Amino acid sequence: MKQNYGNYHIVFFSILISLWIVGCIDLPTDLKAPQWDVDLNVPIVNKTYTLNDIIKKQNYISIQGTSSADSIYVIQSNTYSQGTDVAKFVQVTTQTSSPGNIIPVSSLIDTSVTIYLPIPEGAILQKAVFTSGVLKFQVHNPTLVTAYINMTLPGISKDGNQLTIHLTALPGDNSLMEYPLAGYNYTLPQNQQTVNQDKIQFIIGSSYPNGSILAFLTMDLYSSDFYFSSVTGYLPTKDLGAISNSFSLNLGQATNYRDKVSLKNGNLSLNINYISANSNPFGFELKNVNIIGKREDGTKIYLTDNTDGQNLTFKLNNGSYSHQFTQDNSNINSFISFIPSSVVLNAEYIMNPDGTTGTVAVADSIKFSSSFSSTSALAFQKSVITDTAGIDISDQDSKKIKDAKSAYINVSVQNGIPLDTWLTITLVDTLFKPLFTLKNSGSSDSSFSFSAASVNTSGEVTGLVSSNLLIQLDSTQTEMLSRARHVIYSATLQSNTGAQYVTVRPNDVLKVSVYGGVKYHVNTDDLK
Repeated sequence: MKQNYGNYHIVFFSILISLWIVGCIDLPTDLKAPQWDVDLNVPIVNKTYTLNDIIKKQNYISIQGTSSADSIYVIQSNTYSQGTDVAKFVQVTTQTSSPGNIIPVSSLIDTSVTIYLPIPEGAILQKAVFTSGVLKFQVHNPTLVTAYINMTLPGISKDGNQLTIHLTALPGDNSLMEYPLAGYNYTLPQNQQTVNQDKIQFIIGSSYPNGSILAFLTMDLYSSDFYFSSVTGYLPTKDLGAISNSFSLNLGQATNYRDKVSLKNGNLSLNINYISANSNPFGFELKNVNIIGKREDGTKIYLTDNTDGQNLTFKLNNGSYSHQFTQDNSNINSFISFIPSSVVLNAEYIMNPDGTTGTVAVADSIKFSSSFSSTSALAFQKSVITDTAGIDISDQDSKKIKDAKSAYINVSVQNGIPLDTWLTITLVDTLFKPLFTLKNSGSSDSSFSFSAASVNTSGEVTGLVSSNLLIQLDSTQTEMLSRARHVIYSATLQSNTGAQYVTVRPNDVLKVSVYGGVKYHVNTDDLK
């Protein structure tokens, strides 16, 4: 006789073990043929499994460590980051003007005057490099004589030479002229008064070539669209805009843990860096920061802290900022336990929120990044997992099962893993019509349990817990077993009621011994 009830036992064991482990089981292929009334014990498995065998490494949730000193239940995300350049900050684009300036004109005496044109937006430049910018001059010459105008800008230079502009104003002239500033440098003149540090200095003189009369021109000065590659000084507070990025998580089978576990000791690291080659960067602020976990169905959870709620604010000075969200200052445990399918980062970038001076270059950038992890104890909330599996019973085995006088299944478990398990197993026929549900002998309860390992108040495993179940099949169940072709099973998992959280480690073990037996009468004619 080959395997007789072996196939049935294999099915039962696969039901039990599939809740913990995917693996191969070596089974005996030949059993001693029974004679007359025979009790046949069929060993199915006698093996020890570590937690490393049971919880296979998968995306997002994994096991680490090799000893009892290692925490092994780990949720670790990638680093999610967003950023912005500061080009919008390194520009002052509004127009300023200094209209109606009186310019005396004479060939006999030095009639130069100093005029100040405000820098747009109240910026104060100590040093700057222009990538673009425009100066405009509108001259009004009410006389009947051509005038020649010389303008020197002490703060603006190229290749070490101060910017000098020569203009000609014809009689009755009222023209508007422009001068581009691309490629020029700016340095605040040493003799420029503090009150005028937010202005560009012009020294303007005018003359008639062959005249001795004293006359006057008027000149309007304008500036606009100043773009810089670098600035040292003061630039006004500026909102660089809001940025939103969504990052997908490659969860794999981690979604199976949703709404079934809660975690302790979660951690989210948030890092903000101002990336610059300059030693005195401007400060900036991330305002209305949201870190949101989202699932495919649209449900979401906000990371919140105990101060700002879900709209977070972080102010950066001296180039970097780091913050740790922990269970003591935030809802990070709930955030990670939510097991989102994507993480959304929203942030509004505010440059120079305190109105200070500093140095900035167009190549500078701001990087905001976060990552979360949990090297953690966990609590399994009460949850039910249901699945269906096929039963491989041949017609020959089916006949032998039907003729058996009795059958039983014995399950012996030594559980070193701190999770209680309740099993419900229903056998069904080819049309998935229920035949019967396995029950503890002498009990009406449709499920049977394996106790979790013993734990202390910290959730640490302190010892194995042994369980032994004998499930006796009556004649009706034995006959129905012969018609079973599928099994529907469910498992209810929950942390040990003695501790809200448990710590699972790679050397936690589950020792399983499953064997069955049948008694049937063998006719000697069957052996011929």
